Amino acid sequence: GSEYSAYLWEDGDTNQVHIADTTGIYHVIVWDEHNCEAYDTVSVRLKILDISASRLASPVDNCDFDSSAEVQLEIKNAGNDTLAAGSKVYVRYKLDSDPYVIDSITLSSELIPGSTISHTFDGTENLSTSGDYNFILVATTNNDLKASNDTLYDTISVYPEPVVDFGLEPDPYSIEAKELILDAGYGQYYE
Repeated sequence: GSEYSAYLWEDGDTNQVHIADTTGIYHVIVWDEHNCEAYDTVSVRLKILDISASRLASPVDNCDFDSSAEVQLEIKNAGNDTLAAGSKVYVRYKLDSDPYVIDSITLSSELIPGSTISHTFDGTENLSTSGDYNFILVATTNNDLKASNDTLYDTISVYPEPVVDFGLEPDPYSIEAKELILDAGYGQYYE
């Protein structure tokens, strides 16, 4: 409306213009040049289109050395608006210092709020040595309103294979005895 001498919004804001960026109830009290007050209240339900990279589904921490590990990303509709069938979701990932692997998905059915889909990227990654592997995964779509959850950082670990040796030679070992105590040894994760 026309300019008033003072404004007070529900959150304490005193500007004439207020941004409603979440669903909720908004109200304002205004005062005119005669110090007369009026107020108005509105209930706002925003339709937020928001796709997030929610989880690295594969690979996961393991003890298996894999020279051809598939990368699978779980994508979530984190908004409150349905993403229509035929919509495109743009995905990419980066492993350590390698360049991004880029792909896109055309939804075959609608993606309702709170639901997820999984995408397996073409190609594989070589995780054949023990160590930590750092992934950056991104999912977005046209008109995605919240960029803060589009990127996921995840580290997976490939653990070295444990070594077990009874120390008995020759192998196979045979002994004539009532019993033999076998010690599998101490490992770093043994309790």
